[in-house]
Amino acid sequence: MLLLNTHINNPNLLHKKNIPIKGNKHTTGLVKEKQIYELSNIHYPISFGNKSLNSRNWEHGIKRSKLATQHNIPTREDATTFLQQLKTIASLDNIFYKSLANQLRQINESGKFFVDINPNNLTVDVRNNKLSVNNLLDKTQIPCFENYTNDANTMITLILDVQMHTKFLEKLSNTQRKEMINASKTIIQKCQNACHQAGILQSQTSVYNYFDNRNKFETFKSGKPEIESFDKESFNIFCELYKEILPINTTNNNSSEQVDVKKLKSLFMNTEVIGKKYLPFLYEYNKINLSDLTEIIETNPNKISKDDIDYFIEKRVPLTRYDNDAVITNRLNCNNAISYTINSDEYQNNNQNILKHELEMVNKAASDRKLIIVAGLPASGKSYFINKENLSKDFYIADCDVIKEQFPAYTKGNAKSLNTLHDISREILQQHILPYAVKNNKNIALPTTGETEYIETLAKSAKLFGYNVEIVYVKIPLKKSIENIVDRYQNSGRWVDPFFAAKRAANIDSQMMEIKNSKYVDKYIEKEY
Repeated sequence: MLLLNTHINNPNLLHKKNIPIKGNKHTTGLVKEKQIYELSNIHYPISFGNKSLNSRNWEHGIKRSKLATQHNIPTREDATTFLQQLKTIASLDNIFYKSLANQLRQINESGKFFVDINPNNLTVDVRNNKLSVNNLLDKTQIPCFENYTNDANTMITLILDVQMHTKFLEKLSNTQRKEMINASKTIIQKCQNACHQAGILQSQTSVYNYFDNRNKFETFKSGKPEIESFDKESFNIFCELYKEILPINTTNNNSSEQVDVKKLKSLFMNTEVIGKKYLPFLYEYNKINLSDLTEIIETNPNKISKDDIDYFIEKRVPLTRYDNDAVITNRLNCNNAISYTINSDEYQNNNQNILKHELEMVNKAASDRKLIIVAGLPASGKSYFINKENLSKDFYIADCDVIKEQFPAYTKGNAKSLNTLHDISREILQQHILPYAVKNNKNIALPTTGETEYIETLAKSAKLFGYNVEIVYVKIPLKKSIENIVDRYQNSGRWVDPFFAAKRAANIDSQMMEIKNSKYVDKYIEKEY
């Protein structure tokens, strides 16, 4: 809860004139009041154990269930502060509750699939008599764990802070407890009236389902058996306190309800990153079917954390819609493989032999100072283009895969060697072979799946030595690329992870447009096979 522009211990300031502020000091006679300047940045809870809680961080892991275990129990002063906040909010006119209810309705209609019943998302602007929701449409937020709609109970728990409500009551005197309960009942009734006027229905199970899923999520993240949590305990006591006016059913009837996939896809389209463990949670608790999950992973590969991808790999969950058992098995082998270690003598001997062979191939190329960079997704037809145009006649083909296959340690599909040798091959190519070729003005054709920075660096370097730079983008749909990858692996054993193609496909078109307009590129063409 964010309180703006007043001291929380004086609800009557609601209708006072604005208090001028100069620096950090009031220029009025209210010398005993805390400075408004300090209060303008208060989030509720203010802090426990010197850990400030704010609405953005809450979505990424701050859970009040951890407060008790860390001995961050609210003090009597915290409870008194909370009481005065509630009394202040309870005194607000109905019109401001209606305004907040309309905001919840707009969120429900936005299609963003956000839900948050956390009080850190409530802003109370006392000077302007305003209640509002902040951060709920932030693009970085995580959606709820089921098809949830904000309702009157959402608004009530947003203000009353279900998770901490009873903990504050424990710290108050009997008189203060009565004041807090009366203020809470006033807030409940105003919220219900406002939501009714705004056309928002009230569900008996919405709040329970939310907490139930959060508890499962916490158990999933920690790996510990589910126990009666701090949240759940506080929630049940809260329901008992206000049961005569707050219809909440504490029996979960929707534990197996699945997410709204359409809204979930919309969320992914409108966010930069999804929080860790969210997709694994949906999978683990059968909140999403496998085909929808795989489609979301494949079409949003760069928005999912590496930890989550590793989880799916270990669980043998397909990462693209075209993965078969052989692909899933080899991906797991690659993920778990220990990098191949080449001792220095062996590496040096092989390095020298490979380098000698490649430099001989360089010397056969024409010396016209031409560089053709053939870019595209894996298995898009880059080699087909090079062969079709017979580039090997006049160009050195600078292909890491060809270099890699010359190492004795290399065997197609061998995870241990593949994890190591590609980087070694690229090092040999970039540090030894390409400098020699450019120094001798040799024509170079270089196939790559590389991104903008890598391609532009090659082009810029070549231009410095007077080269004519041509870019050929072999364009292919992701579906076809992955199908080709899988077929090639089955027929020849040459391994490229289809998920890598999905990651590259997410931005290759936009990046190739940047390359097309680069000042270092003399010619740009697109090919489709």
